Amino acid sequence: MKNVLITGATGLLGGALVPEAQRRHLKLAALYHRDRSSLKSPYVQCDLTDSAALQRLLSQTKPGLIIHSAAATDVDRCEIDPPWCKGLNVQATQTLAEWSKECGARMVYISTDSVFDGSLGQYKEQDEVRPLNAYAKSKYEGEQVVRSLVKDHAVLRTNFYGWGNGDRLSLGEWVLRSYLRQEPIKTFTDVKFSPLHTTELAEIVFDLALGGAQGTFHVGSRDSCSKHEFAMLVSKVFGLISEVIPVSVDTFQFRAARPKDTSFHVEKVTRDLGRPMPSLLEGMKKFKARYDSGNISRDTSQWHVSSI
Repeated sequence: MKNVLITGATGLLGGALVPEAQRRHLKLAALYHRDRSSLKSPYVQCDLTDSAALQRLLSQTKPGLIIHSAAATDVDRCEIDPPWCKGLNVQATQTLAEWSKECGARMVYISTDSVFDGSLGQYKEQDEVRPLNAYAKSKYEGEQVVRSLVKDHAVLRTNFYGWGNGDRLSLGEWVLRSYLRQEPIKTFTDVKFSPLHTTELAEIVFDLALGGAQGTFHVGSRDSCSKHEFAMLVSKVFGLISEVIPVSVDTFQFRAARPKDTSFHVEKVTRDLGRPMPSLLEGMKKFKARYDSGNISRDTSQWHVSSI
């Protein structure tokens, strides 16, 4: 098998992609940014916005498959800091895509459901893209870069949750933390999505990547829910109760506009893989199984809160 390079290897999705690659016995280079001296091979530190450094690393590792999952995902920071946003979401993507074009590597680009304005829901791959904020615009620009430069590519639009690295809580972790602390939770009844658990998504990413899938795919759960319904599903699966307050996203003053309904129509990816997408309940059971395994600290004070 050709060498595989994963960007964002210590991020929320990267933390599932790396063990999935190892489970498949792939030769791997796992790129991360922040200094973590305890990390050993296959992890490699690299600032993706340093084009010269990234090109040197690509020349050294010679990947035949690049899975680009690194991204600037703090939506509000992207709105107020465009250079930071575009540096990672567009510039780094361009460097990777140019190298892929020159060397004939395959590239899988992890995009987002936020490229849509949320006015319709149940989006198909051919539906018109209308990003509402700087983050979504930069991710769509990254999509266009990959399509224009890399012949052998797949663009995967998705939304996911899971167990992160402690730097920033995923939606699932934030909701669970609130339940465990018996804290009231305000959840949006009018924001709808089709999230996958990261272990499910990592398996799908590699099945598509290694199976030669081409083009754009909407990769999500086969059913969808509101953020409020997501919080209630956490309650049901974990058997926890706290005050869950239904609210509208319109009552919150975010710096960046949020789309309301980015739920997916997943017929294309289902057909390509030859199996149904996981359900919301199946994903939540995997989320709980990791918690029950004992590998997650029960001390919620160690679950650092950043922006969600």
